[in-house]
Amino acid sequence: MNEVLVPAPKMGGWLPVDWQKVVRRVEKSERRSQKARKRADRIERGLARSFTAKVYLWRQQDGQCPYCGKAITWATGWSVHHIFPRSQGGSDSLANLQLLHPDCHRQLHAEAPAGCPALAQLEPAVFCR
Repeated sequence: MNEVLVPAPKMGGWLPVDWQKVVRRVEKSERRSQKARKRADRIERGLARSFTAKVYLWRQQDGQCPYCGKAITWATGWSVHHIFPRSQGGSDSLANLQLLHPDCHRQLHAEAPAGCPALAQLEPAVFCR
């Protein structure tokens, strides 16, 4: 048993603690944190793909395409755009997503080379209001 003495101010002295138990508890806590982080990421990715998220983005943008300024409707369709690319550390959070017309989305990616910061020229939808 690896016992270490730790200060116990309320008891007015030192308390022997099994160091292995402390290490196991910290490792267990780290595993739980990682699991919770992975679950939160999974939920966030699912939310970004949901219809509710698209409606939220549409309302934040006042139904307008930030690229061309025209209305986004059922007839025109829409495409979800990551302002900061996921490949460069961008997330699936709503603050990093925008709705664009499918043609505008293709044009935007065709104009700037892949991985170019110019893709981030549009402001996040949640800051439009």
